[in-house]
Amino acid sequence: MDGNLLVEAATRLRPDVIITDIAMPGLNGIEALTRAGASGFVLKALAARELRSTIEQVLSGKIYRPPDLF
Repeated sequence: MDGNLLVEAATRLRPDVIITDIAMPGLNGIEALTRAGASGFVLKALAARELRSTIEQVLSGKIYRPPDLF
């Protein structure tokens, strides 16, 4: 999948959670998620430790970004 298709599918399907890669053709994963209105994301290296808590935070309306990314 490329980032443009991800944005189109997210707009059409309106999922609560999207699992994607950062490196992809067209828009990269972060650009695509930003255009799709994402409230947060977790990098693969941290996913095992943070995935559940991140999903819970986002579903409760909070915005999440990995602290070491910004």
